[in-house]
This record gives sequence, structure tokens and C-alpha cells, in this order.
Amino acid sequence: MDPLTHCLAGITIANLGLKEVVPEAGWVVAGASVLPDIDYVTRFWGDRNFLRYHRVFTHSIVGAVLSSAIWAGGFYLIWPSSGYWPLFFLSLIGFGSHIFMDFLCPHGEKLLYPFSKRWYARERFVFFDPYFMALPAVGLILREVFTRFSLIVSWSAFSALIVYWAFREWSYRRCLGVLTRVRKKNRELVRADLSPIPGSLLFWRLVGEANNQYLIARINAFTLNVDEERSIPKPVRDNYISRAEQSEVVKHFLESAMYPMVESRLQGDRRIITWWDLAYIHREKKPQVRVILSEGNEILKENFIIWK
Repeated sequence: MDPLTHCLAGITIANLGLKEVVPEAGWVVAGASVLPDIDYVTRFWGDRNFLRYHRVFTHSIVGAVLSSAIWAGGFYLIWPSSGYWPLFFLSLIGFGSHIFMDFLCPHGEKLLYPFSKRWYARERFVFFDPYFMALPAVGLILREVFTRFSLIVSWSAFSALIVYWAFREWSYRRCLGVLTRVRKKNRELVRADLSPIPGSLLFWRLVGEANNQYLIARINAFTLNVDEERSIPKPVRDNYISRAEQSEVVKHFLESAMYPMVESRLQGDRRIITWWDLAYIHREKKPQVRVILSEGNEILKENFIIWK
């Protein structure tokens, strides 16, 4: 999820009574809940390194423990009276909340790195979920308004997050029955999955793959209706696509993409090859990786584009 949502969730957790135990809990937990995204700095070294290192070590269990030890040590130098181990466990709570929340998003993270390079994801929320952000934000505002009941308000906001997560789980599992029916109806499908749709509470994206095409549809978790169903032919591979696949940016993108789609188009004397994941779209064909090839089929430029 986005850093602001992580921060708001971290502050909410710290307000559950942890400040009464360690006065600095707000700083420790909130900071630790955002810190795993420090790997965003890899963007300064190019898209290749960003795709290679983002949500890897700092989002792993080993990384969380080691980072918590360092984070707690820094606060211990400032506030030794709090004790190292309380600060360490508070840091671990912050790091753990971040890792758990990103685990619930598409593409997930390499939880067991460096022992395993497998990506783990549960895919219940999109990267930016307005509801997940709004619930702790409203809780913090109400906490300032009703100061006498601040602890009750904080626990209510935290409980609301749990209920929202449970609702997403319920709606996902409810749609699984529809997914099973679609697979029986379309026996040519070799696999099919459900993915969250940005800004939607009840709708899920169904993505399936057959030998020569992808199946895309939308499922209403309340009515269980399937609409906007369409088939997308798989692109015909050519020498340009094969050459572009040698790009390091493309290799790292395809490592975590569930249903990669690619298009090849000519623009002047250059060939533009674009990949995106049908299971995870913020907006039309985004995020995506784009490779620009010369007339002689040489890689001129490679980019990872999230929003624009």
C-alpha cells in the first residue's frame, strides 16, 4: 500500500495503549510502519534496480527483524530509559504491519528472502485503497475531538480496519463460486483468478487464460452477476518482442506479473513494446514496462511506468 496509509495505520496501532507503556511508541511504530518503503530510493538507480529490489529484503521476515533491531537501537540511544527490548518489539510491530498490509496487495513481496525468491501475495486490496486510508484518518480526527474517549476511538478505528479486511475476504470468497462456474463454462481456460478493482467495494476482476486468449470479466460480490465479459487475443510473438524480453526491466516485471499482456507498435522508425499485467491495473494499461527498439532491433530505452 501507499506510504501514507502505512503511516496512518502505524499511528492507529500505537494509539491502542502502547503509548501508555512506552511514551515514544508513536514515533517508533509509525516510523517503522513506513520504513520498509525506503527501498523506493532504488528508483534513483533506474527502473531496473527498482523492480529488482522493491518489496524484497526490506519487506521480508529477515529484513523486518534486522531492521527492527537497528531502528530500536537508534531510539535507544535517544531514550535509553525506555529499554531496548520494548523499543525492539514496538519496531517489529510497525515493520510487521507494513509487511502484512503489502502482503494483502497484488504482487505482494518476497517474504522469505534471501532463502526464497518466491513472491507471496493474497491480493485483497489495491496499492491505493481510499477506504483503508480513510478509516484510520477519521479515527485520528475523532480522537482529537473526543479526547476523553481517545482509547475507545482508537480501538474502534482499528476494529473498523479489521472489519473492512474481513468484508474483503467475504466478498472474495463469495465470488469464488462464480469463478468456478466460469471455469466450467469455459473449459478451455487453463487457469483463472480474482483481482481487486481500484476504488471498488463490491466488484472483483476475473482474469482467465486459455491457449490463445485471455478472458476478462467483472463480478459483483453482492449479486454475483458477471458483466463486462470480453476476450483478448494473445499477441503473436515476433522478433521485436523476443528482443525486448532481453531487457532487465522486462525480466524483473515478468517475474511477478500474473497475466502479462504485450503489444508491439511502430512509431516512426522505432518499435515500441509494452507489457502490463491484466490482473493488476491502476488505470488503462498501468503499471507497465515499455521498451523502445531501434530499426536494427537494438534496445534504446527501457522504462517502468506506474501512473502517468
